[in-house]
Amino acid sequence: MGVSTAIGTVASSTPLVDAAVVATAAFSLGLAAGLGAAPFWVLLQGAVFLVIAAANPGDGREGLTRGLIVLAGGLGEALLVALLRRAAPAGFPPLSGPGAAPSPATADAWGREIRRVLSPRAQEFRYAILLGLASGAAVLIARRLVTCPLPDPSV
Repeated sequence: MGVSTAIGTVASSTPLVDAAVVATAAFSLGLAAGLGAAPFWVLLQGAVFLVIAAANPGDGREGLTRGLIVLAGGLGEALLVALLRRAAPAGFPPLSGPGAAPSPATADAWGREIRRVLSPRAQEFRYAILLGLASGAAVLIARRLVTCPLPDPSV
């Protein structure tokens, strides 16, 4: 999320770069849909931070500063989770939905699944293309709408 925040901050200063970065993040998210709930959730959070950070463009220094702040928050969250796991060693119930696909169990299974979703014939690949194109187009449309003058209601 810290990296996504930094990239979103810097990339958003140019509409085409912003659209390309968002399209790439959305494409990656579409591919992750076939790899299980955990990778999908991580990439979803990264994509959300990227888009939110893009709302307030900045230079490289601002991007790095914002990214480090988000990273510090994530480290604080990880520390809190570690403390809670010590306080409740029996654990917590799983947080994924009942229909969520489990992530691959071994490195070999990860490799096979990644190769499968990267095939243009895979449903996830086609979904990723559609998601990337739609998200990139949405950024460009939103940028254009922001620059359009609103009609004068008094006329």
